[in-house]
Amino acid sequence: YVADVLERLAAYVDNKDQLRDDRDHFANIASTLTDRLYELHWDSSAGLYADFAAPPERISELHAEHTSKLRRLDPTSLRDAATLASLIAPPESSFVQAAGYVSLFPLLMGMIPPDSPTLNATLHLIYDPNRLWSPYGLRSMSKSSKFFGTGENYWR
Repeated sequence: YVADVLERLAAYVDNKDQLRDDRDHFANIASTLTDRLYELHWDSSAGLYADFAAPPERISELHAEHTSKLRRLDPTSLRDAATLASLIAPPESSFVQAAGYVSLFPLLMGMIPPDSPTLNATLHLIYDPNRLWSPYGLRSMSKSSKFFGTGENYWR
């Protein structure tokens, strides 16, 4: 999202060759990260964008390993943007099986293209009264989730 904003800003003030190069650079980073969003977060079996989690016993180890790698990245490098995207989800992670507001972030951030097959599924998630739609607005967690209405129920 940030790379997309920077690309649009560079296009707005585009009156020099350097700014044109910057615009193209940020457009490439935005495209790379948008592609990775689909690859990492689209759960085709559930038909929604999902968060992921590593096995609990590996969280501390993975955090230390990823933090070390992140500190060495150059945020202006397209190669490092792809590396960053690969660090986001370790191979041993799996989708969190809960539809909710996290599933809507790609839509809210304008990262789902109009011709994407994920758009229709995301809109159905919003308007399904057994999932996020309610008479009072959108639920933050799907009504069909096993966690809905349990524990501290104030936020659901």
